[in-house]
Amino acid sequence: MFGDPAANPKKWEVCTVESYVESFQGGRSFEGEADATSKTQSRVLRVSAVTSMQFIASESKPVPDTYVPPKEHFVRAGDLLFSRANTSELVGAVAIVERAPENLLLPDKIWRFVWQKPLKVEPVFVWALFQTAAVRNEIAKRATGTSGSMKNISQEKLLGIRTILPPVLNQREFVGRLRAMSRVAAHFRASLSETDALFSSLQHRAFSGRT
Repeated sequence: MFGDPAANPKKWEVCTVESYVESFQGGRSFEGEADATSKTQSRVLRVSAVTSMQFIASESKPVPDTYVPPKEHFVRAGDLLFSRANTSELVGAVAIVERAPENLLLPDKIWRFVWQKPLKVEPVFVWALFQTAAVRNEIAKRATGTSGSMKNISQEKLLGIRTILPPVLNQREFVGRLRAMSRVAAHFRASLSETDALFSSLQHRAFSGRT
């Protein structure tokens, strides 16, 4: 629908990330695991919660009982999350939070997109845009760090990246198509699970002497 963002063959508007993102908001990270006797209900995300480009709420760990998190550190449904620190290949990974437990917290290595008002983008479109080679290459070029295993990108450098910005109506059309495809994919995954279960049942009956 949009063409290669680097070449921009469809001549979409080009602007900096700062044009549609006000800032990025992070939380706090904790060294090690909470004590085994911990009674805390709050958990902080690990970086691995977003590295697959899909949000994995279970990739988290408990925080100390003594920590009282500020409300802005809690993960919310609808958040677009960004990994500001990781290996060269994974720095800049993004994931949309469809659903989140009420006790999940942001670490300092995962940022939440805070959008400019009025909203100029569809978060799902930005999620897809930030997975393109054009944007990921720009993130990799701007990430710094002396360690070969961990790179970081600053908010200033991230906000300065230039991307295409198609009209919101085009973005919404894209999101609608993507969600329709996701529903079809979910249906086929469910059908495949049922087929696998049936195959296992038939296999068991075949080798148990049952017809």
